[in-house]
Amino acid sequence: MGARLGLEVEMHNGHTWGGGTARLVALVQRSDVVVIVTGTNSHNAVQIARRAATKAGARVRLLTFLGAATARALLTEVAQQAAA
Repeated sequence: MGARLGLEVEMHNGHTWGGGTARLVALVQRSDVVVIVTGTNSHNAVQIARRAATKAGARVRLLTFLGAATARALLTEVAQQAAA
């Protein structure tokens, strides 16, 4: 879906052990928009992502859950904002 809208979409599984924190921070640093799903990620991962996004100047969207319809709407919104 993201590619059809001209977006590059990446995800992180929320695990922060064994180098996961560094991978999460690196992903956030190269992002314009960061969607943090709080219902499925640890408190630690949410805090790390929020801090990294703030430091990188990325826009943050906090969602409890992210289903297919919400993801589609969010990607469409981001694509429209990028085109404006």
